[in-house]
Amino acid sequence: MIHRAIRKSQIQGAVIVLILALPVAILLRFVLIHVDIWCSGLAVAVMAFLAFLSLTATFWPHLHPLMQMLKPFGDVWAVAAKIDAELADPEHTVVAPQVRWDGLWRWHPRVGVTRHWVINLSPAAAAVAFLPDIVWVYKQLTVVGGFARGKVAPGVGCHRRDGGHVWFRTECEDDAEAILEAIVERRPDVLTGFRGEWIDLAKASPMAQAEEVERRRTAVAKLTPEEREHWIDDRLTDLHEAVRRLESPAAASRMV
Repeated sequence: MIHRAIRKSQIQGAVIVLILALPVAILLRFVLIHVDIWCSGLAVAVMAFLAFLSLTATFWPHLHPLMQMLKPFGDVWAVAAKIDAELADPEHTVVAPQVRWDGLWRWHPRVGVTRHWVINLSPAAAAVAFLPDIVWVYKQLTVVGGFARGKVAPGVGCHRRDGGHVWFRTECEDDAEAILEAIVERRPDVLTGFRGEWIDLAKASPMAQAEEVERRRTAVAKLTPEEREHWIDDRLTDLHEAVRRLESPAAASRMV
């Protein structure tokens, strides 16, 4: 699925370049005729740079943001192949929303959770997290820009043990809840919900949350199957009750 997302991004980049080719050519012709040489050179450089950006994902797919996010885990193509192999296993993979075909241009913010990964499969909203690195998750409702006014975009906020934050935008709140449930089932020891005690841990020290997760992991390992099921239900209740609401995506990295 990663390779399919990259291919779609390649097609979109090529289409954008083709659409812009004619007006850009006309504009350059006008500039070359009516302004001096220095301005003409600047215009050519700007247009060439814009064309380069549009074609980057087309000719150099490994430079796509989604692929760049895989660099910390090794060779990007090898890691992408491993994730695709896990995504192809329907028994251990949750993908929300489940759509057969969402068109050539529009791409639903579709998120997948495999045995070891959480990944946004939309080329326009690249995000990936390695499940063993996650220490804290919650539902996040973020105000994003719109044509007339801002709208609320649902999603999942994930914090890693290195202090990094990843936002997985989803199509709707139900999808966000399905992704959160899949994460908690695989990692019942993670901190859940946007609660004050987890914020305090984040502020206390870089490893405070990770240490709490390790303590919870030891406790969860001793639970019976029935107790583990009740534990997961309690974590899902935390996620439902303690939701993070943001006025802009830029505020995601701030705890208060």
